[in-house]
Amino acid sequence: YNRRYGSHQYLIRNCVFRENRAAGFRLQADNGLVEGNLFYHHQMPALRLETGWAMNHWSEGTGITNLVIRNNTFDSCNPVLNEEHGPVIHMGVFRRSVASPDNKSAWPVFSGILIESNAFVNTQGTAITVSSAAGITIRSNVFRGERERAVKDPKRCAVYISYASNVQVLDNHWVGSPWV
Repeated sequence: YNRRYGSHQYLIRNCVFRENRAAGFRLQADNGLVEGNLFYHHQMPALRLETGWAMNHWSEGTGITNLVIRNNTFDSCNPVLNEEHGPVIHMGVFRRSVASPDNKSAWPVFSGILIESNAFVNTQGTAITVSSAAGITIRSNVFRGERERAVKDPKRCAVYISYASNVQVLDNHWVGSPWV
């Protein structure tokens, strides 16, 4: 990866993104702020923080450093459970045609990321997955399941972490319901 090239420094604020048939956004650059938005009923993860490569095909992204995701509402996103554990926010790598059995990387290509004060409503699977990362903070978020889902998933509204270090999950609130 050549990290000298990139679309660094971006702001996504106070917008409404509704009913996209794929992911809401693929965030693949440093120094970002995603704040005060509504992500409603995207068929895949609302936010996809991703990098990777496929042998003889393509590569995309170089990882992310310094990103804040704050005061957003994620409602009914990823009902098709796209990606491992069906997350609303997916942070990870893809590596095709390599020896790693699960195509992940132990190298922390994501760092300095803060996910705070968001509302996760009616998730189908996990709310957040974190992998190939270090220095991640997930704090003061609210997780609510207000509706029964067609597919029962015991990981609904969970935070799933693998191949990561120094990940802090602090002061979050899971609202009790028959469905969470």
